[in-house]
Amino acid sequence: MNGMCEASADRITNLPVEVIQRIQLLLPTRRAAQMATLSTKWRRHWRSIPQLKFFAANSADQDEMMMMMNKFMFTVYKVLLLHDGPITNFKLAFGGLSPCLHNEIDQIIIYLSDRGLRYNNVPTKLPAPLHKLKFLQICNFDFGSLRNVRAIVCLIMSSPNLFELKIQMDTELNQPATNDAVPSLVTLLEAEHCGGSGCCLQRLKVLEVAYVRGTQVELELVRFILATAPLLERVHILPCRRKLKLRKAFKFIKTMMQYKRASKEAEVIYAETYSALRR
Repeated sequence: MNGMCEASADRITNLPVEVIQRIQLLLPTRRAAQMATLSTKWRRHWRSIPQLKFFAANSADQDEMMMMMNKFMFTVYKVLLLHDGPITNFKLAFGGLSPCLHNEIDQIIIYLSDRGLRYNNVPTKLPAPLHKLKFLQICNFDFGSLRNVRAIVCLIMSSPNLFELKIQMDTELNQPATNDAVPSLVTLLEAEHCGGSGCCLQRLKVLEVAYVRGTQVELELVRFILATAPLLERVHILPCRRKLKLRKAFKFIKTMMQYKRASKEAEVIYAETYSALRR
């Protein structure tokens, strides 16, 4: 009898790697972790599973909810810390997102951007679409902050009827925006673009980006908008003359002109001043 049990256990333990990972992928992360304790081999493969999905519980009591979220985020961090290998698919689901968790999610995005992530389903949209929002102007924007970049992406992705979008950079910053947020921004935008219909800004006709400094982060956001706005007619670019030299401005425009556009009618207008832009 003992020999039969050992043989059965060996058959389960010695399943092919692909089969073990497939079984673990079909189970909730918590149950997969519990099964991993049954076998050293299963535990080793669970630590290298390429897809991670986490679902947070909800509570009507605010204090209890905060305690649950802290425990939930601790579990997420622990799994990521023990994980070995690339993470190609990551899903983090909340019933409600507390502002105090924004920094934690930013850190997770930065961490995942270096782990081979291909699909990232960290929430980037508002709970309800802003169907009545047609004009959006964002002033004194700092592209050097990943938190700010995620905020503007969230607004854009939540505004399907947006007609005109204006983004005005912060001209008082002494240092140019860094490119630290580029990997995370690219990951977010590619996930949204590939995960949706491909054209999220169905009604956008005017895009204005003022006081640009020619950073890669600015280029990535413009590229995303060009690729997802099929009715776009005009793109206004106004440089920050104190921060953007002529050679860098030319390179910025040249790079932007090479981007794929969903709208064949989109016209790019580059002007040194607002008065020239309005002519």
